[in-house]
Amino acid sequence: MTVRLRPPRSMTIGALLVAVGLVGACGSSADTSAQVESSAADDQASAAPDDQAVDPEVYRPQADADQYYFQSTSGDVYCGISSVGGAGCQTTGAPLPDGAAPQLADCWFAPGGPSSGARVFGGSAALMCFNQGVFIGPPPPAGNAPVGAAPDAGGWEILPAGSALVIDTYTCEADTAAITCRQGANGFTLGPDIAEIF
Repeated sequence: MTVRLRPPRSMTIGALLVAVGLVGACGSSADTSAQVESSAADDQASAAPDDQAVDPEVYRPQADADQYYFQSTSGDVYCGISSVGGAGCQTTGAPLPDGAAPQLADCWFAPGGPSSGARVFGGSAALMCFNQGVFIGPPPPAGNAPVGAAPDAGGWEILPAGSALVIDTYTCEADTAAITCRQGANGFTLGPDIAEIF
């Protein structure tokens, strides 16, 4: 069974900084996340090759907002990027990596419960639990939803496999199985069958 989490219409990545403090409902954020620190030299994103980069404006639902949303081609990984909130994704059912905080297991695998996720911000990547749609954008324009998706399901536009979205110092790349987001040398890969930070 696939559980789709939809945010309230007013939820945005801009509210992420407040929401992240609330979402660690399975324990404190220090207890529920595995973190990777980077040096100041790693703060710049690896630029995507020109043939992979997509037009960022396609992924910005509001032209005057610093918020970009996308989803995987399968519609089971939802992501967002904002210069104030970083880059993050969420999904349901991702495996818990070895060495992750035990509290994450309670949160990630609760039936009908929170979704598993990851975020990179300020040179640090972390696994997280989400009890709401922090990185789920509004429904996509008509005709652009993944096959089989409910017409009002959130997620915004699909980031096609083999392409990359670059916003400020963040680069997110899609493949057929997962989304990888990075800021410099650190980031994460998240999909229904993989969850790792680097």
